[in-house]
Amino acid sequence: MLGKPFSLLVMYKIYLITNQKNGKKYIGLTSKSLSSRLKSHIQDARRDTERHLQRAIRKHGKESFKIEEIEKCKDEEKAKEREKYWISEYNTYKGKGYNLTAGGEKIGSENIWNKGKSAKEYDDILGKEKAEAYTNKISKAHKGKV
Repeated sequence: MLGKPFSLLVMYKIYLITNQKNGKKYIGLTSKSLSSRLKSHIQDARRDTERHLQRAIRKHGKESFKIEEIEKCKDEEKAKEREKYWISEYNTYKGKGYNLTAGGEKIGSENIWNKGKSAKEYDDILGKEKAEAYTNKISKAHKGKV
């Protein structure tokens, strides 16, 4: 057994992904390695995910995106606060970059896409047309499943 609880060994990284073609940016938070996190974003893009960053990866190609660490935090709550700060600092929310939220609400798989958000909440995040397309896509995927 390790001498310290696992939570004390985790280091949270706030990272910046930059589209080298148009300069648009995305701020994220992870406890994984940066290369692993970028790989996850690229895999999501291959799955036809309708998030801004993943659409941009499909459009511009994975080689157009660079990832870099901008801050480390030992505490998850502090990391979430700092993610919000950096999203605001880089102005990557609401059409200026690829962030769909103001930040601070997820780590890893705990995100807005798998927490049972209402249709109204998806409308607010994606815009009504995109939210309807997203919910229709999910509905079609689940037809015939028990």
